[in-house]
Amino acid sequence: MPAYSDQPSADPLPDLEPLYYLRNFDRLVHTATEQYHDLLLEAERRFVDTLFDTSELARALYVRLVSRRAAIFRNEKLGYEELGDLSVLAEELADAGLLEAVTTPTLEEVLGQCRKDELQDMFGDQLGLARSCSRADLESRIMEQLAGSDLYLKSWTDWYQGSLWRPLHAEKLELLQLLFFGNRRQNLTDFVLSDLGVQTYYEYPLDRNFRLFTHRSDIEDYLQVAQLRDHYYEAMEASDLEALLSLTNILLDYQPSVPTLQRFYKLINRLARQLEREALPELALNLYQMSAQHPARERSVRLLTALDDCSTALDLCKEIAADPWCEAELDFVALHQPRLHKRLSMPAMTRRKDVFRRQDLRLQATDQRVEREVADHYLQRWQQVHYVESALVNALFGLLFWDEMFAPVTGAFVNPFQSAPLDMYTPDFRRVRQAALDARLVELEEGRAAKRVLANFLQYQGLSNSWINWRYLRPEMLEQLLEHVPGQVLAAMLRRILFDPQSNRSGLPDLIAFDPVLGYLMVEVKGPGDQLQANQKRWVRFFEQHQIHYEVAWVSYESS
Repeated sequence: MPAYSDQPSADPLPDLEPLYYLRNFDRLVHTATEQYHDLLLEAERRFVDTLFDTSELARALYVRLVSRRAAIFRNEKLGYEELGDLSVLAEELADAGLLEAVTTPTLEEVLGQCRKDELQDMFGDQLGLARSCSRADLESRIMEQLAGSDLYLKSWTDWYQGSLWRPLHAEKLELLQLLFFGNRRQNLTDFVLSDLGVQTYYEYPLDRNFRLFTHRSDIEDYLQVAQLRDHYYEAMEASDLEALLSLTNILLDYQPSVPTLQRFYKLINRLARQLEREALPELALNLYQMSAQHPARERSVRLLTALDDCSTALDLCKEIAADPWCEAELDFVALHQPRLHKRLSMPAMTRRKDVFRRQDLRLQATDQRVEREVADHYLQRWQQVHYVESALVNALFGLLFWDEMFAPVTGAFVNPFQSAPLDMYTPDFRRVRQAALDARLVELEEGRAAKRVLANFLQYQGLSNSWINWRYLRPEMLEQLLEHVPGQVLAAMLRRILFDPQSNRSGLPDLIAFDPVLGYLMVEVKGPGDQLQANQKRWVRFFEQHQIHYEVAWVSYESS
């Protein structure tokens, strides 16, 4: 019955060579340098040259240190057997200017380097700290009595006789990592997942002509917006309204570059929403009007309405309806525009009440999931019933549009560990590839897509694609989908997904039934107390508008 087989047993993970992390680090630095050599500053190029002038093992120690969260390290706490004598390697790194010995750590650094019992040994007698106090209380007492003075240093130097090391040039490494991944989120862990075979990626070309950053100013702008984002979170954590207002003034005059636009819009949307909560609607509205990312226009309409500027709010609603950014905007306008008509004493607008095709089922309760119980019920009339949710149609999307997803587009692919282009969930994905996407949809409508879809399944099976769950997808399911569901129906569904991929990739019905005589039927299952979610309602409305075969099965159970 299920479209997806039981989870296969996982293959054993391969052993990694001792210096695997150095190989990955070297690849990251070489790739970033090759792609962006013309945009690197002289100091950054010298840093890379210095790195590769050191011995392999010294560089490996450097990678070990910079990959950890701490800023400084006690030599006796480092146990890298593959590297041998760490003190010799540390001396080499220090001579190269990549590492420094820390002789006067700050009090915060001392606290970060020590266990609770070590702090007790160091400061307990001096400060009269009981062994029974918690770590938090211990640190609080130490900071309270010793912060702002050098008294802690004597206790530290009397107690600790080893070496403290601090790796240098973290900001240059962060830059190289940004240039390699195109974001601040990914790190060397992605290499390891690939090495272990947990993720296997499609080998798209990383062409310098299609890199994310074209000018040095693009890099500086990205880093500046990232820093402003950090300031936002710091201000939020501290409940610092003055800091938020200062940040607002900066952002109101800011002109982001193209590679930073989406991150900039997200930041000003978040800040504007907080200003709303702080009862500063006009200031929030000014920020929203700079954003081209949802929910900026929706929030603007709400603020204009609250400020009793309903005429301007209505004009913005009409603008949204004529050129919506996403499904959520359409839902909002459908609800809010009639209210504005009423506020403005305009002719009433009515929204047709949803009437969905329903099937009321009274079933005997079992220990199975309700979706499988309903599937068993439909098998009384249909030859095959499969529990798929959104996964099967998403897989069709990923396979039909494989070439378009992985096409060389400026800024779309910036590192080897992507399951989708960076613009996958922005309007640019559809806009930039419109002609090619339309050609694939015509193939689907005319019944010519099966060969492409199944060939892509065989060729790319197992390669990471954010639209496909390979572990459970079977080719016969794709064959049945393409055979039983008319191409015009599938093309209409994929067009809807393309309009708003982030929202419309979810919410499709739980079950799909196939039969040589009856054709196909999609079934959304709702157990006792369950309700249709917003994204599910959107899909069901779409099915109604396009005469697509579906039912909503409402389940109740017989009393035992």
